[in-house]
Amino acid sequence: RTHDFTHQQIMTSIYPQPIMSPHSSPTLPMPSSSVREIRNKTKIQNSNSLMSQKYNSLSSSLPDRIDPYEFQVAGHESMFRAVDGRLYKPLKKQELWFYQSLNDSHYLKPFLARFLGCVPFTQSELKELLGSTLSQRLPSNLNTISEPDKTQEDLMKQYPIKHWNPWALQMHYDRLLQFNQPIYDFIVLEDLTHGYKHPTILDIKIGVRQYGDDATAEKRESQQRKSQTTTSATLGFRICGMQVWDVSNRRYRHLHKYEGRLINRETALSTLTSFFYNGLRQRKEITESAIEQLRSLSTTLEMNPTEYRFYSTSLLVLYEGLDHPNVDPKIQLKLIDFANTFPRDETQDDDNCFIMGIRNLTNMLIRIHDS
Repeated sequence: RTHDFTHQQIMTSIYPQPIMSPHSSPTLPMPSSSVREIRNKTKIQNSNSLMSQKYNSLSSSLPDRIDPYEFQVAGHESMFRAVDGRLYKPLKKQELWFYQSLNDSHYLKPFLARFLGCVPFTQSELKELLGSTLSQRLPSNLNTISEPDKTQEDLMKQYPIKHWNPWALQMHYDRLLQFNQPIYDFIVLEDLTHGYKHPTILDIKIGVRQYGDDATAEKRESQQRKSQTTTSATLGFRICGMQVWDVSNRRYRHLHKYEGRLINRETALSTLTSFFYNGLRQRKEITESAIEQLRSLSTTLEMNPTEYRFYSTSLLVLYEGLDHPNVDPKIQLKLIDFANTFPRDETQDDDNCFIMGIRNLTNMLIRIHDS
């Protein structure tokens, strides 16, 4: 059964159940206007956006407050978060198809963030949400992170915002300059960092092939070149972004995707080791749990010949950077990013070496844990 969702229907639809957490969420500056106040100023009309097409999807209304997401370590589009634990990510047709194709008991569900629906934003809403938080903070001559010798630390020093990931800053700044349509559709996911004080995050792109079936010839050539010149080809995975809470100086260490592309087979081990080192000690309890979860994921994929082909999908490793006996490290490993996920028939093999990448990553973490 499908539904024609108009934007007005989505606005007035029933809230999905909020994600409850006993932990408080990190606080960001309150926008000058709440989402609901902004929305009351602008009536959303029907449009040709994806949300007005036929999708068998949940619809999600907006909370009173949404902030630009500050913990994004990779990707190329800005995201938003709500204080109740929801993450708003630009909607991609193929990713929406993937989430909608999973039933409640699907074997992949434990390894995914919860899918909560879809929601539209108007151009004016996004401008005000971003502008009220960032426009007074970002200088007009802000440099972009576009070259390997330009580090995120350079950007942070140029215009620091406490505890913000510089890559997230760059994505939001780019979004401010790229509004070219009246309506933007977002999927709503569980915010995996909700409730963390100092989330330590690692984004690893799994597999050798990084382009979808619908990629242009130019895109295929570009992605093949990136794969062949990085650890995607040699290890079946590539580090795309990282932030680590250093307890010794109470600040984050960062690595962005251009630095990740310079990592080779020999330096991958030391880079991964640094993710589990907090400035004072190697967190063995984190590596031990990560290894267990990776083995569970690998076994699940091997025992259930998946009906999907994952291209450019990432594995997100997340734990609490605050190191204290009474603080739960809340270690999570989740698959994210399915904009290039496609169905597989029985005649197709794993042409992306997806499981191989997970195995190689597991073996590397075992070496780190045992060293």
